[in-house]
Amino acid sequence: MVEIGCFLGGSSRHWLNAKPDLELIGVDPWNGNWAEYVEGMSTHPTMSRHVEHLSDRELERIVGLLREYGNYPVALNNLRAYKDRFYPLRLSSPEALYYLHRRKICPDLIYIDAFKHEIDLQIAHHLFPDAILCGDDWLWPDETGKFVMQDVVKNFAHEQGFEVEAKRQSWVLHRR
Repeated sequence: MVEIGCFLGGSSRHWLNAKPDLELIGVDPWNGNWAEYVEGMSTHPTMSRHVEHLSDRELERIVGLLREYGNYPVALNNLRAYKDRFYPLRLSSPEALYYLHRRKICPDLIYIDAFKHEIDLQIAHHLFPDAILCGDDWLWPDETGKFVMQDVVKNFAHEQGFEVEAKRQSWVLHRR
């Protein structure tokens, strides 16, 4: 499996816990520092759901770790129990997809949880036509209220002859 956009590893942990023999290539540049972003999530109207399970103290600890160590070390620390099955790839998409293709690594499934760009789907499908394409953020609105991922996925599906199955935040493409 390839997960494009790992952030701090929460969904990667979910996949690795769900399937004990899964090997996951986690793609993220892990650049910059997300401390302020994570700190602001607690008061954001829609993003707060991602941190509501954390106490204020836990959230402060995570923000402190991000400030001190940065995104990449924190993400790797979160996934240390899976170091034999989680392979971090510090690249952006679609650059990472080309990297995998050059090395003849063919994923069975590509999960897109990153920026909402159709190029990710186009390149993934072009390089790995047999891979299952899926992702999240189906109900994620941008600052104007537009559901960007829905537009991207529906447009791609229409152009390439796929059907879209969506439930809550998740979506998957099926060949017709």
